[in-house]
Amino acid sequence: MSTPATPAPARVISSDQLGSCAICYTRIHRYGFGGNPLCASCFAKVDAGKKKATAAPQS
Repeated sequence: MSTPATPAPARVISSDQLGSCAICYTRIHRYGFGGNPLCASCFAKVDAGKKKATAAPQS
């Protein structure tokens, strides 16, 4: 009989490292090690836009 997989522990982020996403203002880990100015969904949108712009033919 196998044991069930245990979920990964949630990351503990200090309140002084929390901030708002620069685009949608969602509360995120913005400051300190591992912080990002964008939430995951806004980062994905910006990244997709960059990829689309670099794939466009140059005239």
